[in-house]
Amino acid sequence: MQFGVTREDIRLALEREDIESCPLWKPMHLRPIFAGCEAVGGAVAEAFFRDGRCLPSGTALAATDLARVAEVIRRAGRGQSVAQIHPET
Repeated sequence: MQFGVTREDIRLALEREDIESCPLWKPMHLRPIFAGCEAVGGAVAEAFFRDGRCLPSGTALAATDLARVAEVIRRAGRGQSVAQIHPET
């Protein structure tokens, strides 16, 4: 946890600001349909799945929206909420 917060902390901080996020997709080798199949490697994919989040993205995402998402994540890392910085928000 180098950033200082868990993926659940990030999810909750984003949720409080009405920003949707979701877990990363489960790696193929961890899916039940592939149980018993040979898998080579996978430790990196497992770490991403365990620790990562999918954040808002896409061609329609405005720069202001991106900045807002980044700011919520930065503040979560510092243990602050947007309301603590901008009480009127």
